[in-house]
Amino acid sequence: MRGDPVDVGSTNVQQIRRFCARTQRPDVHSPHFASFLLAQYEVPIGGEKSISFEYSGVYKSFEYFDPTNDPYITQPGYWLQNARVALKLDKWELSGYVRNLANKYYRVDAFDSIEPFGYVQPNWGPPRTYGFEVRYRF
Repeated sequence: MRGDPVDVGSTNVQQIRRFCARTQRPDVHSPHFASFLLAQYEVPIGGEKSISFEYSGVYKSFEYFDPTNDPYITQPGYWLQNARVALKLDKWELSGYVRNLANKYYRVDAFDSIEPFGYVQPNWGPPRTYGFEVRYRF
């Protein structure tokens, strides 16, 4: 709600698991449950100036990465958390952020390379990252 110093929101999605028509197996990249949480607190410090604190989290449940539903090519459920602090000065905004706050190791995909190479090749999500942003609003 605009004008309120605190914003809290969430979205939860529980889907009916989709199945491949030919194999009757669950579709790939199709978690059964996903959730998004957001909390933001803004403190006015005079005029058009304020400090904003933000926390967000995303949860995804177990999912398969392979159409054969190979148990080695999966991702168990996991949480990702992010945080951000911003100083708003009229049209300028200076902020610092941390993504993947808990430095969670998680797969965004995986490939079956057993036949040619003898291993499963995971593609890992980004580790904890942090940085600063500067914005100017016209």
